[in-house]
Amino acid sequence: MAQNAFIRAGFRRKISGVQWNCSWAKHPTTAGFEALNRFQKVNHFPGSWCIGRKDRLMRCIGRAKRTLSSPANQNLGVPSNSFDIVPGGWILPAEYNSWRRSAEENNGRNVFIIKPSASACGRGIRLIHKNNINTVPKDKPCVMQQVGECRERATSKASYSQLVYGVAGSLPHTETNIIKFN
Repeated sequence: MAQNAFIRAGFRRKISGVQWNCSWAKHPTTAGFEALNRFQKVNHFPGSWCIGRKDRLMRCIGRAKRTLSSPANQNLGVPSNSFDIVPGGWILPAEYNSWRRSAEENNGRNVFIIKPSASACGRGIRLIHKNNINTVPKDKPCVMQQVGECRERATSKASYSQLVYGVAGSLPHTETNIIKFN
């Protein structure tokens, strides 16, 4: 998808060399960021390692929640729900047993979404329920989040999971579509 956008914008692919304008690749090293000239753009920000993978992001948000909820930080003026931007979940494989106990509660009617830690564009994301619970890998890094309960989902007004995917940049015409799943 990103490749097609670059082609439509008039960019040509360059495999090697130092004369380029935009790079859509893995996270550069510190030296790589320092070597950029003012016309070169990359698809990452310096120091953004913790937001590039779902497991690291969940770990960082959990740490921020714990820090804000400690009595020593109550007077910082930061609302306690500031980091309630993602539903809670489990980082697998480390928390596999804890997730499995939760999955077996409520007669197995819980529904989860599994997201590979280092994938993009929705690759590998799928729903997990009692009929495919044994397909969850025990050794692959991923994030598991509860999204609801099968029987109550149609009648409950609670929000289960709100997923927002987006690309930001200096675009003259930007359109945002947010779809709410109830």
